[in-house]
Amino acid sequence: MATEPYPNAALTEICTQLLNDYGLTLEQIAHFAADIPGECQAIEEDRNEAAWDRQQQSLMESGGPDDSAYRRDIINAGRGHLLR
Repeated sequence: MATEPYPNAALTEICTQLLNDYGLTLEQIAHFAADIPGECQAIEEDRNEAAWDRQQQSLMESGGPDDSAYRRDIINAGRGHLLR
């Protein structure tokens, strides 16, 4: 049995909403449908950027990742002068 690529109920609900709540014409809905992948990609990128920003803020608040092993290895290798 093949699975659906998306829930049919979601399609029906969205179409009903576009027709009833937003009053879009069929032509407008066709343009709307063509723009969905790009809009979803932009939303996903915004979410990922926000998550990255939250992680960076958390690292700044906690003092950053523990790099003591890296620093120790650099010093032991005689390159401690490269550390800031």
